[in-house]
Amino acid sequence: MSRAEAAFGPFRFDRSSGILLDGQNLVQLGSRARALLGALIEKPGELIPKAQLYERAWPGLQVDERNLRVQISGLRKALGDHGALIRTEASLGYRFTGRLSSDASTEIVAAGLPHHALSTAVAPLGRDEMVNDLIRMLSEGRLVTVLGPGGVGKTVVALAVARRMEREYRDGVHFVDLGGATDERQVHAAVACSLGRGESGCSIEQVVLALRGRQTLLILDSCEHVAEYVAALAERILRETEKAVVLATSRESLRVGGEIVWRLEPLEVPPANFKAVAKTASAYRSVQMFLQVARQHALAFHLDDGNASSVVAICRRLDGIPLAIELAASMVGVLDLDEIQRGLDERFPLLTMERRTAIPRHSSMSAAVEWSYGLLSAEERSTLYCLAKLHGWFSLDAALAIASDGTMRPEKVRNVIVALANKSLLNVSQQVSSIQYRLLETTRAYVLQRHENTRTQDLARTRQTAYSRKCFERVDREARASGLAQVDRDHG
Repeated sequence: MSRAEAAFGPFRFDRSSGILLDGQNLVQLGSRARALLGALIEKPGELIPKAQLYERAWPGLQVDERNLRVQISGLRKALGDHGALIRTEASLGYRFTGRLSSDASTEIVAAGLPHHALSTAVAPLGRDEMVNDLIRMLSEGRLVTVLGPGGVGKTVVALAVARRMEREYRDGVHFVDLGGATDERQVHAAVACSLGRGESGCSIEQVVLALRGRQTLLILDSCEHVAEYVAALAERILRETEKAVVLATSRESLRVGGEIVWRLEPLEVPPANFKAVAKTASAYRSVQMFLQVARQHALAFHLDDGNASSVVAICRRLDGIPLAIELAASMVGVLDLDEIQRGLDERFPLLTMERRTAIPRHSSMSAAVEWSYGLLSAEERSTLYCLAKLHGWFSLDAALAIASDGTMRPEKVRNVIVALANKSLLNVSQQVSSIQYRLLETTRAYVLQRHENTRTQDLARTRQTAYSRKCFERVDREARASGLAQVDRDHG
């Protein structure tokens, strides 16, 4: 075990990177909790005064004692049965009572990427070609952003790239989870921590200085909510370093000069009117993933001609989103396929089924969509709800008709639609004659649920009805059938 590592019970903590492993599993900790744990295990058995803990976790800031109690409580929870090793000493401070072990059966990669993440981060099912594409792009440019909606697997693909590329970078691969960052300082601190520079009072200049001369791959995960700060940092890295390469994952592009944007699409699903038999259905990646997860929960489960249509329907209903498929397939063995399918139609497992071991924003499809929804403006939320009333692919005319009102003129709605597409909340398809748009079913379900029984719902329904009527009025009696087809396409 290196000097930077500390082990206790089943846990191994890397002081330089702040990474905590429970066996081979990564324990998700925020930057404050990492700093507190680091301070406590530096002097096992000794009382660490509150003032020292404040300085480690909130350097230069005045914070209420409740913040410390909340962070300690979260840290204890993360340690599970070993949380009691952190003991409160009246009102004086805290003490770590565990015994540090010298056993070193597992080593944490010094570059800041969890060893278990690299060792298990093989290309996810159906993503081998995509991983190869990303590796090629990283050889062509120094800033690549993996774009896609929540649950599509951006982080998993980035980790698979890291594993394939770790030996290509002399100074290693550095993985930075920015999900907990809320401001510019926390972005810089998280990156500095991964580089082994600590996080106290770190500036963008210090981060760039730490990267100068390094041949390294810096993976910045979950950038969308701090895109402005990440963009500024990436721009400085490209301009002021020579060999540092950045791979970002985000639901919105950084919009920096030199950025290569690569959109990660959902897994391929069988088309509509697909004749579902086991042999043909199993050729699709979404079905393969469903089977893989289902067998982990029900060993006897297998795909046959009798259940193939149900499996295909579930995968299509979930738009090939890996997280959604994983959650649905995990119910096999508890519910039969028809019940899972019925539940998806009622939206309950689609949105609320959870993975206990995942970080909060990846724990359920509801959490994944809510993460994006929470970043929207009031106008974007209102427009997104109106568009959720449109089933399947719809035209810009349909979108403008249903989302425009007295406060949102068509030109404003058009700009909002572009913004929603840029934020991976609208799928865009270039048709022969026009561009078409569509919400993923998981996004539709979440948004409709959020606006249930609201005034926005009533107004959207009124505009939807008016637009449908105009579709019929535009065609003459002989062409009524084609008018019906258009309404069916835009309104299901």
